[in-house]
Amino acid sequence: MKRILYWFLALALVLSVFPLTAWGAESEPSDQGDGSVVVHEEAILQSDGSVLEIRVVAYPSRAGHYQDGSITYTYRNTSGVAQWAATLSATFYYNGSISSCTTASLSITFKNNSFYKVSGNASWSGNTATANYTIGYKVLGVTIGTTAYSLTLSCDKDGHLTGNYS
Repeated sequence: MKRILYWFLALALVLSVFPLTAWGAESEPSDQGDGSVVVHEEAILQSDGSVLEIRVVAYPSRAGHYQDGSITYTYRNTSGVAQWAATLSATFYYNGSISSCTTASLSITFKNNSFYKVSGNASWSGNTATANYTIGYKVLGVTIGTTAYSLTLSCDKDGHLTGNYS
């Protein structure tokens, strides 16, 4: 009985940390005050109570026909505390007829020393940037498991960004 009560308390805590409108729903683009625009934001509750947050951001153009952007995948534990975040950043060229990715990079930050990067790289082809990476989890210095992830960021011919994850 106590275990069920703890589960519901943990779930209530997670739900109170995130706005319910963000759960699995696409958001409208919003200006962040620095010129960057959140194109898409989503929080996905996992079966174990952890949360995966996805955020696609378009940054101010540094020159005509170029679009900088990023997609960030943040893993939060059942208490809503960020454990790690991976960000794929890319620059795209577009001109109304075509678009192409010109550069891409992957950065991963850890807030919990139990998680670590096993591998990771970023690449681009056509109008899409891709990051593939693997995160490991260890307890008392022993690896318990690893999980592979993938992020993609694309730009259409008019400079609009879309992201995907798995």
